[in-house]
Amino acid sequence: MQLSITTILVLMEEILFTINTDIPLGQLIILW
Repeated sequence: MQLSITTILVLMEEILFTINTDIPLGQLIILW
Protein backbone atom coordinates (compact mmCIF):
# COMPACT_ATOMS: atom_id res chain seq x y z
CA MET A 1 0.00 0.00 0.00
CA GLN A 2 2.87 2.34 0.80
CA LEU A 3 4.25 1.67 -2.69
CA SER A 4 0.92 2.49 -4.33
CA ILE A 5 0.64 5.81 -2.46
CA THR A 6 4.21 6.71 -3.41
CA THR A 7 3.53 5.89 -7.06
CA ILE A 8 0.39 8.07 -7.07
CA LEU A 9 2.30 10.97 -5.48
CA VAL A 10 5.02 10.71 -8.14
CA LEU A 11 2.43 10.68 -10.93
CA MET A 12 0.63 13.66 -9.40
CA GLU A 13 3.93 15.52 -9.15
CA GLU A 14 4.63 14.87 -12.84
CA ILE A 15 1.13 16.05 -13.81
CA LEU A 16 1.41 19.17 -11.65
CA PHE A 17 4.80 19.98 -13.17
CA THR A 18 3.36 19.64 -16.68
CA ILE A 19 0.25 21.72 -15.94
CA ASN A 20 2.36 24.33 -14.12
CA THR A 21 3.64 25.53 -17.49
CA ASP A 22 0.10 26.71 -18.36
CA ILE A 23 -1.55 27.31 -14.98
CA PRO A 24 0.12 28.95 -11.96
CA LEU A 25 0.72 26.37 -9.22
CA GLY A 26 -0.96 28.57 -6.59
CA GLN A 27 -4.15 28.72 -8.62
CA LEU A 28 -4.10 24.94 -9.02
CA ILE A 29 -3.72 24.40 -5.27
CA ILE A 30 -6.78 26.59 -4.66
CA LEU A 31 -8.78 24.38 -7.04
CA TRP A 32 -7.81 21.32 -5.02
